[in-house]
Amino acid sequence: MGVDINTYTVWGIKISGYDMEFSEKYHDHEIFGYAKQGEDIVIFDGMNCDYMVLGHILFDGGNIRHGDLNETFLEQDLNELAVIEQAYRDRFIKHFPDFAHFLNKPFKILTFTHFH
Repeated sequence: MGVDINTYTVWGIKISGYDMEFSEKYHDHEIFGYAKQGEDIVIFDGMNCDYMVLGHILFDGGNIRHGDLNETFLEQDLNELAVIEQAYRDRFIKHFPDFAHFLNKPFKILTFTHFH
C-alpha cells in the first residue's frame, strides 16, 4: 500500500476539518466527479481529516506516485471564474442543501499537494 500524491489548483473554498455526515452523503450520491481537471469536485483529506476543498479543478498535475503526470502548463481566463463559481454554487446547493453553509466563504485560487 502506498500514498497517492496529486498537486491541484482549484477555484474554490477550503474548509478546515472534515465533516463525516457530508462525506457519507457526498460519496453515496457521487453527484460530482472524482478529482479530474476541468470538473467540479469536493476533495476530502481522508488521511488527516484536516480539510475539505470544494470547487472546480483548474489544474491537476497527475498522480506523482504512479508517474501519471498531466499537462504541466495551463492557462485560465480569469474572466471565466465568476461563471465557474456560480455554476458550482448552484449545483452544490441543489444537491446538498443541508450543507449550503459551507459556501459562506469567498472562492479563492487554491494550489496544494494532496496526499491520499
